Amino acid sequence: MCTNFVITTETNTNEQNSLAIPDAVIVGRTMEFGNQSVADGQVTILPKGELLYSYGTAKADHKYCIVGVNIHVTNDDDKEENNDPVLRLLANCLTDGLNEEGLTCGSLWLPGSEYLTTQKFLESDIPVYLFTNWVLGNFSSVEEVKRAVNSNDYRFFEVENLPLPLHFPITDKSGKSIVIEFSSSDGEPSVYDNELGILTNAPTYPEQLANLNTMLREHKFSPYNPAQVPCSIKAPQGEGYGLAGLPGDPIPASRFVKTAVLKQFATDAQAGYEIKNAADAKTLAYHLINSVDLPKGVTRYGDAHSSDGSDYTQWVVVKDLSHGEFQIRKYDSPIPYKIDFETISQLKLTEPMFIDVPRDADALSLIPNH
Repeated sequence: MCTNFVITTETNTNEQNSLAIPDAVIVGRTMEFGNQSVADGQVTILPKGELLYSYGTAKADHKYCIVGVNIHVTNDDDKEENNDPVLRLLANCLTDGLNEEGLTCGSLWLPGSEYLTTQKFLESDIPVYLFTNWVLGNFSSVEEVKRAVNSNDYRFFEVENLPLPLHFPITDKSGKSIVIEFSSSDGEPSVYDNELGILTNAPTYPEQLANLNTMLREHKFSPYNPAQVPCSIKAPQGEGYGLAGLPGDPIPASRFVKTAVLKQFATDAQAGYEIKNAADAKTLAYHLINSVDLPKGVTRYGDAHSSDGSDYTQWVVVKDLSHGEFQIRKYDSPIPYKIDFETISQLKLTEPMFIDVPRDADALSLIPNH
């Protein structure tokens, strides 16, 4: 289970075409899963140029540098781990990321996805587990991705014995956003404009929008208390009665509705809640993330007699597309860590770099050195 959303602040206007240009585009995303290799994901920097993995039969040769989160599978034998081709591949496999041009892409679970299967790979074939890498390594805007996916120049396939039902939210620094899904029986991709800037998991994006519209018709959500409160007490105790009925459970359709409604009210510029800059947008992003955060043990697998683990919020990322900054926070620590492309450029990397995110800090001291 995951939640992805886009926050923009529009402060500049292009006089030639009167289009509002976002001063900041911020994308927040949560990763809910139960697999330890996902929880252990490292911040991964993939430099531009040729890399040690392939799409189809073609060696990956990226135009753009990427920073993201990988799948970190460990092996008891460090030497064997370094030589194991599967482990090396997963180390380069990104579940979320941002490239130097301000394009971001992530992979979110979507049961029921249908992909092509093939025994004979072509040069232009793209395995779904490397779809995020392919997007971020080769394109700089949403429009470029749309043209490539719709061109029929590429085939997107699922690897045998590696079922990964996924859909992909993609956003660029102009604020444009799309969702790419593989929900048709022929395995062909569907591309949807995501003007709402929200994505969770199943059902498909069109079905999520239909469910949201139904909820909004049935519940007139408001940030204000209604004149008449259906409550046994004489007067409402505090604020928030206008949000009565807003879903609070963690299923994907509920998180979609909840995030959409909270984001709408929290960015209501006409009511004085304008998001003025990147700092405001990142602050809001973390509050929206906190509203869907899942602790361990809340959504368990199996039943009371056979449960083995649970989904939980393993990590969250907040990405500043306008300024090339990538922030990540792990489950075990409330403190986010960040890296940006200006810093990355100074490293002059020629091969991938993997960084473990600290988990031992629970608070920062108000008095230094104490």
